[in-house]
Amino acid sequence: MYNCSCAARPRATRCNAGSSTNTAKGCSTSDSPSPTSTRPKPESPPPARPRSCGAGCPPAPASPTSIPTPQARESPCKSVLLANRRDQTRHLPPTLQLGLGAAALAGSGIFIVLASVSTATTILVRYLIAVPILAALAWHDYRKHGPLPRRVLTVQVVAGVLLGVDMAMWAQSVALVGAGVSSVLVNIQVVVAPLLGLCITGKRPSKAYIVAVPFLLSGVALTTGIAQPTADLHTIAYGSVLALVAGICYGAYVFAIGAWCPPNRASSQVFCSSVVAWATGTVLALIWDPVDLSPGWAAVGWLAALAIVGQVAGWILVGVSLPRLTPGVGASLLMLQPVLAVVLGVVVLGERLSPTQVVGVVVVTLAIRVVAMPPRRVKRPVGGEEPEVIPHGDSARSVPDPEVRTRS
Repeated sequence: MYNCSCAARPRATRCNAGSSTNTAKGCSTSDSPSPTSTRPKPESPPPARPRSCGAGCPPAPASPTSIPTPQARESPCKSVLLANRRDQTRHLPPTLQLGLGAAALAGSGIFIVLASVSTATTILVRYLIAVPILAALAWHDYRKHGPLPRRVLTVQVVAGVLLGVDMAMWAQSVALVGAGVSSVLVNIQVVVAPLLGLCITGKRPSKAYIVAVPFLLSGVALTTGIAQPTADLHTIAYGSVLALVAGICYGAYVFAIGAWCPPNRASSQVFCSSVVAWATGTVLALIWDPVDLSPGWAAVGWLAALAIVGQVAGWILVGVSLPRLTPGVGASLLMLQPVLAVVLGVVVLGERLSPTQVVGVVVVTLAIRVVAMPPRRVKRPVGGEEPEVIPHGDSARSVPDPEVRTRS
């Protein structure tokens, strides 16, 4: 082994250093190492390279046969991929989650019809079961992030009023025109948000919205049954108007939440708006029917299914899956909701639609699909900059390519 020392190395001799006859016999001194040197043989493995002593003595040179091994370091990309892989093992694919969420929302109208209770009873029992579940989620969010700002609470109160009006009118519309037609008409919310954005924030709607408006209005007219007069035209028209007003209120609710509320406090915000919607919807629904305090166990069971499947699970699945998908894919899968509502209404409830109503359902669904599709504008990073985080639902700044989105 190399001896790392600042002192000069002793001069090795080929004979005994203390003998007086060494010089006479031809013994001489030299700087060459002794035959008993610790230098390894060529065929032996290279010795360990010692560190410097710290006093100016350089370390021994590395053997020419040794290959330096770089120090292993953890790659941030590898950690992100491993985290995503672990996340994928715990959860379903986002496309399947959003499809299940759309199916849960589509089944809300079916549960309302099967419960066969008044609109006020539907809203009262629905939120009576859903609010405690949302309260538990909001409490977890409160312990993690603290209370909501006052401005956000004000927006949530207004949004809760809009949501309560939406729930009351939509439930009454289901009782008048059926689950399928009312679910299609209430999706006019998709075109309400761009109009509010134009009037309030000055953001212009896309060309797809302008092109789809005539087809949307025509499809609404066909779906309501105006093109085919029947003996019950007044009931169909009244229920359709209620569904359209419910869609407008829900569109205003979506716009308020997206424009003035932070995206990272969903549980607390949904809880606040649900409590206000519970009170508003119950009071408004008393216009049509009183509250039945003994609806029966069968009705309570269907309303419990409505609260758990449609109110809690449906919106949680939608909220979890949408951030993991591009806006175009998310909008396409959400269009399954009105289609599945019509299919479930025909299969489960035995509803019958006229040919013109079927055409109207198809036209409205396609028009909403065109409006929901975002423009192909990509905010790509420049140089070494990080990609800009674009909030979901902003159609003017949506990123259609998942590769350019920042990983969270």
